Parts: sequence; structure tokens; C-alpha cells
Amino acid sequence: MRGTEALETDLADVRNKLSSYEEKVTELEGKLDRLSRYNSGQTLEKAQTTLQSAQEANRKIEHLEKERSKRISDQRVAEAESETASVAWKKRQEDIRGLDAATGSCAPSPC
Repeated sequence: MRGTEALETDLADVRNKLSSYEEKVTELEGKLDRLSRYNSGQTLEKAQTTLQSAQEANRKIEHLEKERSKRISDQRVAEAESETASVAWKKRQEDIRGLDAATGSCAPSPC
């Protein structure tokens, strides 16, 4: 059997080791807390970057939609102008044929 002094010495050594272990656990918990705060900051930065990219993409889409609407409007105007010109051309052809028939001339078009 060991003496009381030896057991007390062992107990003191165990308590010192336990105290050292508890200090290391506290230190690691502090590091983990700092790391967690750092990572949450990175998460926020990533979210802000993603938000900015999404906003820029939305602006581009809105701009393209405006351009598309303008082009559709321009296309409709061009189609209407073309149709008007086509109708006017057909009217002129009819008028020319009418004049040719009235004057008896068949030079520019078949009689």
C-alpha cells in the first residue's frame, strides 16, 4: 500500500492535470467562438455578394425587357408602314392600269 503522502501527491498531480485540461478546453471554446463569428461574417459577405449579383442581373433583365418592348413597338410601326406602302403601291398600279385602259396604251403593263 502506498502512503498518504504519495496519494496526496498523486491527487495534486491529477488536479493540476485537470486544471490544465480545463484551461485548454476554455481556450479551445474561445477559439471556436471566434471562428464561428468569423465564418458568420464570411457568410454575410457571400450573401451580400450574391445579392449584388442578383440585383445586377435583375437590372440587365429589366434593360433587355425595355429594349425588347421598344423593338417590338418599332417592328409594329415598320409593319404598319410597310403595309401602308404596299396598299399605296397596289392603288397606284390600279390607277395606272385604269389610265392605260382609258387611253388605250398597253406599254408598261399587259392589256
